[in-house]
Amino acid sequence: MSDGRKPEICGEEREAGRGAEAPIVEALKTYADRVRFHVPAHGGRPFGPEVAALLGPALRFDQTEVGALDDLHRATGVIREAEALAARAFGARRTRFLVGGASAGVMAAVLAVRESRPNGVWLAGRDAHRSFYHALMLAGAEAILIAPEVDAYGRPDGYDWTRFCAWAERIPVQGVFVTTPTYFGRHRPLEALVRCLRRRGIPLVVDQAHGGHFGLDPRLPPSAVAEGADLVVHSSHKSLGALTMAAMLHLVGDAALDDAVDGALVRLQSSSPSYLLLASLDLVQQSVRSGALPNRLRRAIDVARSLMRRLQAVRPDAVLPSDDPLRFSLLAPPGEGPALLSHFAAAGIDLELAYGDLALAIVPLGVRPEDGDRLEAAWRSFWAVRPKAHSAREAVGRRPAVPLFVPAAEERRRFALGAGRRRRQRLAEAVGRPLADALVPYPPGIPWRFPGDRLSAGDAAALAAALAAGVSIHGVFPDGTVSVFEEAEG
Repeated sequence: MSDGRKPEICGEEREAGRGAEAPIVEALKTYADRVRFHVPAHGGRPFGPEVAALLGPALRFDQTEVGALDDLHRATGVIREAEALAARAFGARRTRFLVGGASAGVMAAVLAVRESRPNGVWLAGRDAHRSFYHALMLAGAEAILIAPEVDAYGRPDGYDWTRFCAWAERIPVQGVFVTTPTYFGRHRPLEALVRCLRRRGIPLVVDQAHGGHFGLDPRLPPSAVAEGADLVVHSSHKSLGALTMAAMLHLVGDAALDDAVDGALVRLQSSSPSYLLLASLDLVQQSVRSGALPNRLRRAIDVARSLMRRLQAVRPDAVLPSDDPLRFSLLAPPGEGPALLSHFAAAGIDLELAYGDLALAIVPLGVRPEDGDRLEAAWRSFWAVRPKAHSAREAVGRRPAVPLFVPAAEERRRFALGAGRRRRQRLAEAVGRPLADALVPYPPGIPWRFPGDRLSAGDAAALAAALAAGVSIHGVFPDGTVSVFEEAEG
């Protein structure tokens, strides 16, 4: 088991990165101009003008595990030191850097708990990301899925934790998995859930992919690390400025899970991790500890709040705030959510997604006041040609054909990898047949139907309507077919 001590660095590693504010970055600088007779094949030099223009200096730092650059899967030097600094920055006992996105962290956390606690079932929020269900499939685990509360616009609205605690009192529970904040920025404090699980020794895994910045400004909710979760996943590229696919897994609770987490990460992540991703995570921890990132976050929140006030001045009933000041929903007239998204796109502005009559906007850390001005102008022009009589009340109760999750109150099921011969079929022909793949509206990546589920005629009609409206659904091929398992006739 990990002893939790700060890593000691010696020899070549000490010269490359000892005591550095960003140990991985400092080590990469010392290796950037060395002559390479090793992978990657580009050798640190662009091999054409387009590559030079796009990637340029970045290639010098795209390295592999040589010398003092350490090894993510057996870190003893600069990577281990950078992870220790990240743990200090975010208040964790230990932190692991992830190059497979938050998905790798979610899966590693679930598989580690499963290995260490082989008995019992999982309790999980039904709005979990598909990576959680992938881990259950690999583990052959059983779960009780609890649907979140839903607001008037069909958005997941968090949980009443007493439902989880009631199950924990009645049956053996392997672990609990929850997502907070929701994709739309809703956060429910974890204190009551942590308290009831801690009494029973049940580990709590929190997917806080969209809340890595929580706790870094007084206007934000606290981090799940501070709230007492055992394992917390942060998608650092979503909210902390790291490169896409870079994430962190924070180990907070009992060190008994450490070795199982490490083993799972070896199995799930590439054996050739990107040093550009690792460097970006190193810079995140450095900027958190130096105060640079909290300062940038403060400015972004200021811009976001000012922008929301101006948007509300245009249509006060059509701007829906959340618990995250950097995330808000914009309400369109009935049936015009995709039109709103397209209107912004035509103005050179891309939002996160359209969900029914809503469009979700996420304010990045690098936002500029003039970016807010452009969004405001596009918002004004959208409404300038629409009836002033529109009210948010018109959207109450209107739900997309394919929601973010199946709104059953509770569901108990065992997950496993499928087995059988596949066949592609049109939606109408697939009715009544077992799906080979999950059907997942993306973003945000919450499964709507699972492998093994049988499509109803209503499901097929809803899918066809969603696809016609431009919704991207993973598991539906571009030709409109889905993969089903063949069944014996008769």
